[in-house]
Amino acid sequence: MFIVDMEHLSQAALRKSIADRCADFGHATVLKVLRPEEPGDFGAAAIEMSDLEEADHLAREFSGSRCGRKVIIRLVQEGQAMPSALKRHLSPFAPVSGAHAPSQH
Repeated sequence: MFIVDMEHLSQAALRKSIADRCADFGHATVLKVLRPEEPGDFGAAAIEMSDLEEADHLAREFSGSRCGRKVIIRLVQEGQAMPSALKRHLSPFAPVSGAHAPSQH
């Protein structure tokens, strides 16, 4: 997940901001930004990296979904409250409602 200012950045500035973050993981060969259609919705970035290892690192770092060299990453508006279900998803140690610890037998 990228937290970005989608409301105030131009499309070019938003693409550059995302490309700059991706550069830490390799070379983004294709980048498409999908802005949210409604206020409060999430956007998405579709990024194609130059190799599988770069795509793996990018997807892991930002909780993205990878298919080959392509990675989809959720875009969240800077300052927007995050739903608790998403917070749980992003925290590897957050308990899931109704889940119990495994038996120690």
